[in-house]
Parts: sequence; structure tokens; C-alpha cells
Amino acid sequence: MTQQGRKFDGGKLEYGLLPPKALEATVAVLTFGAQKYERGNWKFVPESKRRYFDAMQRHIWAWKYGGKNGKNGGKNGKNGKNGKYGGKNGGKNGKNGGKTLS
Repeated sequence: MTQQGRKFDGGKLEYGLLPPKALEATVAVLTFGAQKYERGNWKFVPESKRRYFDAMQRHIWAWKYGGKNGKNGGKNGKNGKNGKYGGKNGGKNGKNGGKTLS
């Protein structure tokens, strides 16, 4: 048989381009959340859009001020010794305990 098979996949997403480690890292984050809070818990948080936006902003600003996220993202309201976002010391990151502002 000399016939060549046909597959109409032109213009479709090429999932083979996704590095396996990228998918593994995503699944690790989702697994951490499911084990800590329960699978799908985020769907039932009251006022979730506002609260998740606020949390995201706290993490972004902590990072912007030079901090690094702690092992589990941190969770306390004390935002460093030099003011709300930690001033020179980057909040609850780096020199001040290794946690983000959440």
C-alpha cells in the first residue's frame, strides 16, 4: 500500500510544544492548593473576585518592593517593620521573614 494517511490538524493548537516541566509546575501549584484548602474551594469563597484581586495585589507589591514569596506564599497581615509594605526591607520578604504580604 503506497497511500499516505491524512490528518487535518493545520492551524490547531500544538500541545506537543508545552514543556512537560511547565505542566508539572502548574499541577504542583494546583495540588498544593487542593491539599491545603480542598479541591475546588476557591469557587465558594464569598466576594472572591475582590478578595483574590486584593491578595494578588499584595503579592505583586511585595515582589515589586524586592521580596520573594515564601514557601507557601505567606499569610500574615504584618507588613514589615518599616511601614505598610516594608519600606527598604521589602515587607515580610527577604530580611523580614521570607513571607509575602497576604
